[in-house]
Amino acid sequence: TMAATLDLTQFNTVWDESFDNGTGMLSRNWGPGIDTSVAGQITIRSTPDNQDSGTMVPPWGAPEAGYGYGLFSFTFSMGQGDAPGPYALLWPGTDVWPGPELDLVELLPGGQAYSTIHWKGADGSNQFQSYNLDGVDVKQTHTYSLDWQAGRLSMYVDGVQKWTTTEHVPADAAHGGENEAPGIGMQTWWSTDAQHGSGYDNTITLYDVQYAAANGTYTGGTGGSGGGSNGGGANTTPGDIAPAAKFGYVGSYAKTAWEGHTTFGGADYHTFGATGAWNNTPAVLMAPAAWNAGFASKLAFDNFVQANIDLHAAGTQALDVMLVSAKRGAMTLADGNDHLTWVAHSNGTGAALNTMTIKTGAGDDVVKVTAAGLSSLADYDRTDNGSLYNGSYDGRYSVADVTFGSGKDSVT
Repeated sequence: TMAATLDLTQFNTVWDESFDNGTGMLSRNWGPGIDTSVAGQITIRSTPDNQDSGTMVPPWGAPEAGYGYGLFSFTFSMGQGDAPGPYALLWPGTDVWPGPELDLVELLPGGQAYSTIHWKGADGSNQFQSYNLDGVDVKQTHTYSLDWQAGRLSMYVDGVQKWTTTEHVPADAAHGGENEAPGIGMQTWWSTDAQHGSGYDNTITLYDVQYAAANGTYTGGTGGSGGGSNGGGANTTPGDIAPAAKFGYVGSYAKTAWEGHTTFGGADYHTFGATGAWNNTPAVLMAPAAWNAGFASKLAFDNFVQANIDLHAAGTQALDVMLVSAKRGAMTLADGNDHLTWVAHSNGTGAALNTMTIKTGAGDDVVKVTAAGLSSLADYDRTDNGSLYNGSYDGRYSVADVTFGSGKDSVT
C-alpha cells in the first residue's frame, strides 16, 4: 500500500527559523561543537573527548515553555551518517527528565535512523518506545516532521509517513501536560565504540526548523501536499509565545484549535482560532497563574462561542485583546493600560446566553463593543462558517456587563 503523505495545507506556519543570525530562536546552546560560521546553517560536531554539544529553543521550566500541539519540522543532513551521536528532538518544556522527550531522529551503529518516545514511568524511571525510519540515507538533506496532536503522534520524512501511534502520546500544556522545546545536538559518550575518524567527523548540519499549528481544515494531517495556509484567512508571521489555553466544551475542554498570527484592524495578534465552523469548538479557556515576559501582549480569540479569559496575571503589562465572534463569556484584564475589543455574535435570544462579563484592572482601560455584522474585524468568519453563523448579526441580543477598576476607563 502507498504510504500516507503529509498535507501542509492543514497547517498554519507559526514560525520558521533559517539561521541567518547564529542559532536564532535556538538560543540555549551548550558544548564546544557548535559552528555557526556559515550563514543559514548550524553544524554541530563531535569532539575527540566525547563532549556533548547542542542548541534548542529554551525550555524555561514551566509547562507552557516551548510549543504545544502542532507540526515540528527539521531540515538537516549528517556527515558520517553511520555512527550514533547526532539527534533532533523535542525536549520537555519543564526541563525535567525523565519526561515527555520526543526524539525525531537518532542513529544506531551502521546508520539505521529511528525515533523514540520517552515518558516517565509510574516509578519515576525513564520509559521509551522506538520506531525505525526505514530507507532513509541520513547523509542526504531531508526534512523530518513530527505531527503532535491530542492522542496521536505521526512521523514524516520528506512528507512521507514513516510511523504513527496513539500510544504514550503526551498532552501539551493547554491540555494538562507540558509543551516541548525543539532542538538538535551531538552526544557520543554512550557509543564510544562506534565512533571513528578524527573525533570531529561526526556532524549534523541543520538548515531550517519550522513550527506549524493545525488549522480548521485539519483531518489528521495526511492526504496531499502543498503550501501552507492560515485558518481564518490571514497571513501568518513568525511567532512568539502565549499562555496555555484549553478548547472544547466547557468542563471537558478536549478539543484542539489552531494557533498562529492574524491581522485585525491592521495590527498583528497572536491568535487562537476555533477549529471548524462556529460552535464546532465552542469554548476557549485561558487563565495563566503567572505571566512570562515573553508572552504576547496582543492576543486574539476567534470564532469561539464562549471565551473565558483571565489575564490578571499580566500585572502592569499593557494588553490588547480581541474577542471575535464570541457570544458570551468572562474577560478579566490586568492592571496595565489595556484595550479590549468584543466583536459579538449570536444565533439566538436570551440575556444569560449573550452576556460577556468584563472586569478591568487598575490601568486606564478602553473597552470597545461591536458586532459581527457591523465590523470588518469579523470578515475572516463570514464564509464557510456553518449554518449557525450570521455574518450580518447587528448585536441586538448581546450584553456587555462591565465592572471598572480604579483607572480611567471608557466603553464604546
